[in-house]
Amino acid sequence: MKKIGTIQILSFVLLICFAVSGSAIAQKKERTRIRAYYEKLASNDKEIRVILTTGSGKRMKGVAGADIEIASLGGEEEKELAIVQTDTAGVAYLQIQDGYAFELNEDGFVELQASFAGNDSLRSSKRKVEFMDLDLSVTFEEVDSVRTVKVLALQDSAGVQSPVEEINVQIGVQRMHSVLFLETVETDEDGVGEYEFPTDIPGDDSGNLKFVIKVFEDDDYGTVTIKSEEKWGTIVDYSDTGLGRSLFGDAAPLWMIIGVFVVLGGAWLHFVWALIKVWQIPKLDK
Repeated sequence: MKKIGTIQILSFVLLICFAVSGSAIAQKKERTRIRAYYEKLASNDKEIRVILTTGSGKRMKGVAGADIEIASLGGEEEKELAIVQTDTAGVAYLQIQDGYAFELNEDGFVELQASFAGNDSLRSSKRKVEFMDLDLSVTFEEVDSVRTVKVLALQDSAGVQSPVEEINVQIGVQRMHSVLFLETVETDEDGVGEYEFPTDIPGDDSGNLKFVIKVFEDDDYGTVTIKSEEKWGTIVDYSDTGLGRSLFGDAAPLWMIIGVFVVLGGAWLHFVWALIKVWQIPKLDK
């Protein structure tokens, strides 16, 4: 019987090791990361925004078409609220209508969890988000030509409201494509923050301004936005009066029109003069 040599045994062991390591690499799943944010919209509806990404460092990219389960953890048992799907950027939204009663945890917070179960190529992941309901309101006062914007922040826990102290509230006005934030005020012990509004902010043709009051990504209250309108802007005439003669208007300036005719006229004169000279060549030869 032929004996098996040491080299053959080592070769066999190495082949097994390579096969096992190759299988492990093939079965390795990419890690995923979930981020969850809470926002209370101007309509008083609540929105949960979930971002699912995969990769590492600057190579992180959104996972499209993934099912995200959003559940409430505030009660005695985990309660599924909805399953939402991520878009092409890896973002999923759950909008909850005003009036929905969340179950609170022992600290008085709404506690939600966003979970991704994973698949053949991606690992599972989950993230919790906690928030407390915050009510913002705004009033406008004008005394001796001094205009003051007053914001009031009240914490709503189990139907009991109390003022929120030392929270940053941004005050801005709506522009055409974005919001122009003018000031960030901090509320006092009564939950009130004040801002002396300038008198030179352009409004519409009636002087109306659309105010945007916002708490942005607070640790306890998330993002909260309210909107209001007040006639505190300077009146601007937006009627179309025409631009007149200009480089960017429909009618060109006179100097440009005259210059074009002078250039074209000079070119045609040179062309006609050249034709005349050509016609005179036979006569000169005679």
